[in-house]
Amino acid sequence: MKKLLVSLLLIFMITFLHADPPIGFPLFKTAPIDRRVEKTAQSFLFYRPIFQNIAAQLSSYWHDAVYEKIGCLMHSFQIMPMYQQSFSNAPVARYFLINQKNTLVFKGDMAPAPNLRDVRAEWLQLPNDFVGTFSLNPKQKQFGIWFELNQDLKKFSIRDLFASLWVGAAFAFQIVENTLQPSQLLISGPSQNSPKDIIAAFNRTNMRFGKIANRKRENKSVSELQFKLGATLMARDGFQIGGYSSVIFPTAKHQDPTYMFDPFLGHNRHFGFGSGVHFQLPLNRDVDCKLVALFFNVENLFFLRNFQRRSLNLRFKPWSRYLLLNKRDGTMNIPAINVLSPCVKVQPFNFVDLSAGLRIQVKWCEFEIGYSFWAHGDELLELPHPFPEDYGIAGDGALVPGTNIGATASESTIANRAPNDLNSSNQPTFVPIRERDLDLRSGAARAGLAHRIHCALGIVHDQCTFALFWGLGGFVEIPQNNTILQNWGLWGKIGGTF
Repeated sequence: MKKLLVSLLLIFMITFLHADPPIGFPLFKTAPIDRRVEKTAQSFLFYRPIFQNIAAQLSSYWHDAVYEKIGCLMHSFQIMPMYQQSFSNAPVARYFLINQKNTLVFKGDMAPAPNLRDVRAEWLQLPNDFVGTFSLNPKQKQFGIWFELNQDLKKFSIRDLFASLWVGAAFAFQIVENTLQPSQLLISGPSQNSPKDIIAAFNRTNMRFGKIANRKRENKSVSELQFKLGATLMARDGFQIGGYSSVIFPTAKHQDPTYMFDPFLGHNRHFGFGSGVHFQLPLNRDVDCKLVALFFNVENLFFLRNFQRRSLNLRFKPWSRYLLLNKRDGTMNIPAINVLSPCVKVQPFNFVDLSAGLRIQVKWCEFEIGYSFWAHGDELLELPHPFPEDYGIAGDGALVPGTNIGATASESTIANRAPNDLNSSNQPTFVPIRERDLDLRSGAARAGLAHRIHCALGIVHDQCTFALFWGLGGFVEIPQNNTILQNWGLWGKIGGTF
């Protein structure tokens, strides 16, 4: 009866954490078809932390070390170095660019055929006769070490209530290297003034946020601490059924808005809760000599909101964060990115990692092959403070009559500057950007789903009072849309139970 109550408690916690958030999607469903449409003109991409890999964590005998410990202390540990690298991926480049293009054309108003352009050069303070092209090739490398400890509580209690319970603790050290690898072709040659070219224009000193670095950006630290409370519901004759709940404490800073695609660690400094279940179902009867089994694991993480700076576009104006703005106090030609990067409340909601496959154990060797998917919903951004309506899109330099305020051109886009806004007397006027004009989704991580194929090989040295195990594994990951990086990776493992 007590085991049944513990089981029901775990099921209740798992069901509660699987609740559908307002803007995310239910984690027992795959991404809806409309989420396969490519996203574009985004300023922030959430990438999968290298250690959020339930298949790697449970591979190579760790599932036995958790649910079928041997030895007097009923304790187990594992140390797992991991490496992950992204492939070159044009769809992810289009996530950051505009017009569904891999290469953008920059031209000034006085260049040949100025209407055949994606970006007006003057918005980035390049010359009016400038001509060039610009492209990105986002890439990432991650290295991490996952440390995990697990202890059965029945070692310390004679009560039946605690006989099936265990506690665990883990932390991850992580190194992340990101680069957008910008490239340019200067058809008109470099400018004689500053900025001299497109890359320099995206890194000029008067821009505070949203820069596009021409070199890799690195971040490294201990990224998260995790604590787990779990239960072994069945562990005999090759059958394993268990579950757990977890608490996640971030230990690293969130993303730096100074640079686009700047590396962050873990889950971007969000405090979270998690739950997971594990099943192993044998397919043969005599499991003493050989075990052939199916396994199924799923982990759901729910993260609480925090506050960050994110760069936003205006509604229906891709890349409008790179326009120039005028201010009511008379200041003109302010980089819009400085104004359109407010502090926002970020709610990431749920992340799910599911893994299933075939596992074979023969004597001291274990091999498994499996399929996984990792998914998350849209982030929700909210402004914690009213947006100041003191700025408008810069016009042609004319002043509002009787003032020193620069007239605005609110119909402008990143490709063209519109005529100045006029009042009822056909005089230049100032039209401010209002809070309702902000496109909060342009600064949020967009929903995504990625598919993985993995395989792993493990070796165990098993004695009556202890067991040591080693393992190797690898994976290839294919995203379903352009909101997730395409990766491959490897991991190693050493651990024991005693």
